[in-house]
Amino acid sequence: MSQFDHARDRLPPHSVEAEAGVLACCLQDPPVCIGECMERFLAPDVFYDLRHVEIYRAMVEMTDKRLPVDVISLCQWLKDRGGLEAVVGMEYLSDLAGQSPSASNLSYYVGILAEKATLRKLIRTCTEIVSSAWESEGKVGALLDQAETSILAVRGRHGAEMKEPKEVVHEVINEIEAIHANAGKLTGLPSGLPDLDAITWGFQPEMYVIAGYTSTGKTTLAMQFAAHCAIEAGIPAGVFSLEMDAKTLMMRTVLSRAGVDLYDLRFGRMTERDFPKLTGAAGKIARSNNLWIDDSPTLTIGQMKAKARRMVAQRGVRLLVVDQVSLVEGGDEETRQMQIDRINLACQQISRELKIPVFAIAQLNDDGELRESRAGGQHGGGVLKIVLKQPIAETIGESMIEVDLVVTKLRNGRTGKVCLLFDKPHTRFLPCAKVSQEDIPNYDND
Repeated sequence: MSQFDHARDRLPPHSVEAEAGVLACCLQDPPVCIGECMERFLAPDVFYDLRHVEIYRAMVEMTDKRLPVDVISLCQWLKDRGGLEAVVGMEYLSDLAGQSPSASNLSYYVGILAEKATLRKLIRTCTEIVSSAWESEGKVGALLDQAETSILAVRGRHGAEMKEPKEVVHEVINEIEAIHANAGKLTGLPSGLPDLDAITWGFQPEMYVIAGYTSTGKTTLAMQFAAHCAIEAGIPAGVFSLEMDAKTLMMRTVLSRAGVDLYDLRFGRMTERDFPKLTGAAGKIARSNNLWIDDSPTLTIGQMKAKARRMVAQRGVRLLVVDQVSLVEGGDEETRQMQIDRINLACQQISRELKIPVFAIAQLNDDGELRESRAGGQHGGGVLKIVLKQPIAETIGESMIEVDLVVTKLRNGRTGKVCLLFDKPHTRFLPCAKVSQEDIPNYDND
């Protein structure tokens, strides 16, 4: 007999005594205890005993309607809804009220319930994974992604406890002191573009939308941020690339940092001077080993969250790029706008949960607004729009285009505009102060 056969003969983890203790506390001090349970428990199924499920559900419904909760009113509520027999009756409720010596014990009982409920959820999830594995025919990668998503979902909290005001104030004072001690220095991750860093003070644990029209360098700019952090600052960065495979994206990164034109490579116009640049740039990227690219062509919201958690836990990733938002599968919402809203919200949730900057790449409509949804600008902590101008002076070359990077929203900084040069052949952005080819930096000499 296998372990799974043994498991079928056993009752799932539960504690009827702790469940009774929670309900007793709720009957002794309904306003405080029921309110705390509603914050901590997302659903009545945190209880195992079906009688307790019905009693707790009734308490919540009565509280929502601002009705008094006591043994008599609760019994009548259940009786009116045909649930009295399921919970035995008045005698059982009266006995239940005395199961805890004090309502102050609620947190202890709640902890036990949460633990047992998590174990039951874990057992259900693992059982479903085993069943799916037995029935699976191919698509092992998709099955692994779904299994990982399901397991990580079990870790979700039943509810967040509210911090005391004095605790929050102390955290604020500590942060103010840290900022003052590092006056003039970046408080977030660097972009590699000094004028942009002067506005943002570094990228904070927020979602940033990088928006622009087609072929205006959205992916280039986001990858430049990621590459600068990964290679120059030694900060691991992750990329979800739904448009390009990892090899193509890495090739663009190598060519960009070497200052070599892709078309020169394709048409055999490279010179002997280009090869040391390429090997130097490639070597530095390889030595850093900090730029992680997931090039799955399809990605659901659940998979994106699960993979992001794994990147942070296993690779130490502290910055994430999603290229691009519109290609993530948004679920079964009725409209495309609702799907994009949900994807943007997921990016913001990843940023908050993992405490890392998340760059969501999005298209602009002809009117300059975000395509399909404006929720990205609402959810995000920052919106950076790329606005191209006419090609500039002949001394630089027509392929070098002047760009305004317009920061239209910045939760932890000030809005403004940064002048950049879009060096399209070398897929990179440069500060506008660079006015000749000799001034353009190369990264191959390190």
